[in-house]
Amino acid sequence: MGGLMKAHAAVLLIPVLLLSIVTIGLTGYTYDTYFNPNKDLYGNDVSSTLMSYTGPAATLAIAAVIAGVWYVIDKAESWVSAAAAFSTALVAWAFGLVAFGFACKHASVGNRAPFGSDYISDYSLAGQLKGLSGVTIVLFIFETAYVILLKLANDGSSVFAG
Repeated sequence: MGGLMKAHAAVLLIPVLLLSIVTIGLTGYTYDTYFNPNKDLYGNDVSSTLMSYTGPAATLAIAAVIAGVWYVIDKAESWVSAAAAFSTALVAWAFGLVAFGFACKHASVGNRAPFGSDYISDYSLAGQLKGLSGVTIVLFIFETAYVILLKLANDGSSVFAG
């Protein structure tokens, strides 16, 4: 059963890698727009914190993907590659949990500006922040599934086993 779960975990590496790259790209693009000195832009109260946590969370997810690829292609079934894959995935998941929380908070606050006005002055920034929140939430869901499948692959047990 562990080999099957290892194959399923390997399949999850592709969307985690792609979503991490998209998240890093959106974070950089949003930083560029948000901190542009030529424009008077601001987001809601959570915008800067969201951008501060999504970049490192996605970078840790890429590190977990690299360790996961090493674990999948390891023919010797070494416990070292399994431990490295699971530990980096767990660290990336924990940091992704924090970014997920800020993304959910940003989505619940909406586009309200911090100083009592009802709008963000640049609609492209609002769209970028919404996209960043959405991609961060989806990335965390895939990271959670990846950590669960890695755990099952290492245990050799099933979710439904008593």
